[in-house]
Amino acid sequence: MSPTGSFLRLVDRSPGLLIAIEALPSFEIDTVRAFHAASPKIRMDVPGEVLQALSNAGLATAASAFDAVVYEPNKTCEAFLALELDVRSKD
Repeated sequence: MSPTGSFLRLVDRSPGLLIAIEALPSFEIDTVRAFHAASPKIRMDVPGEVLQALSNAGLATAASAFDAVVYEPNKTCEAFLALELDVRSKD
């Protein structure tokens, strides 16, 4: 399948993906994969500015638990990672 076809399939599965691509600051692209892979305990140490950027872009969902706000990656985050925007080309 062509790269365009793969992209369109991702957009169909995750309507918020285009908004996430536009809204996430370019300097935060490399933080998305680390955030997704981190344990909930490690995510508690992520700087607030990063969490806010991910949340504003629709890549993280906030939930309140035990007097704390916990941010979790969502389906849009998974679709964003599938684009591999953070992977450097070997060319």
